[in-house]
Amino acid sequence: MLRAPLESLCLRVKSMRIPCVDTILKGALDPPEYRAVRNTSVMLRVIGALKLDKEDWTPLGSHLANIPVDPRLGKMLLYAVMFQCLDPILTIASSIGFRNPFTMPLNEKHAADREKQFLAGGMPSDHAAAPCAYNRSREGGGKRFARQFYLSHPTLKMIDDMKMQFISILTDAGFISSAESDANLNFNADNWPLVKGVLVAGLCPSVARVNFGRNRVILFTINYGAVKVPPGSVNNVHPTPIIHIAG
Repeated sequence: MLRAPLESLCLRVKSMRIPCVDTILKGALDPPEYRAVRNTSVMLRVIGALKLDKEDWTPLGSHLANIPVDPRLGKMLLYAVMFQCLDPILTIASSIGFRNPFTMPLNEKHAADREKQFLAGGMPSDHAAAPCAYNRSREGGGKRFARQFYLSHPTLKMIDDMKMQFISILTDAGFISSAESDANLNFNADNWPLVKGVLVAGLCPSVARVNFGRNRVILFTINYGAVKVPPGSVNNVHPTPIIHIAG
């Protein structure tokens, strides 16, 4: 019980029409801490999976209960299907859920940063760099491409596997059809403002607001207050108004 993702577990309990999640979980052999359950309930309300006034799930929550992934990633995937920008979101969700494909060798840090900024296409977004890196690797770049752009080839392969798993999950849950064309699912895949909106909708409140001061950039989050841009991020050079903060 302690090892199960608590957010997904709470949604599964709600799918059994049990009115109070706390009651059922504290009867488990290894019950999670009460504070952890309450924090999870707050998070599920924030993302719109539970109603604000009572512990009842929303239509979104009922859908997320059928997707065995982190609810924030699940929400992102559902929005990607609705807004027809699935492929880049699949790649980004896989890199968030598994591992960042970019490496940062200590003796070649500046070169790695430069290549990552190139893959981001001038956009101040690590998330924009991930689909570009994945797509170019799939187009025949292989291990040589991975070495040139400081990417982990095994991680790119795992991202490929995770994307297929996500597609299988969405198909089994009835959100996409096995007969649905790739062109229809990805009609807006190149519309980065829309893709970014889907990211924010799914990841919120794990995002940071950027304040541009006189001499430095300050990031603020709802949960953690002031935070720093992680090492290796393209935002260390070009901060963007909305930055995803893991966690």
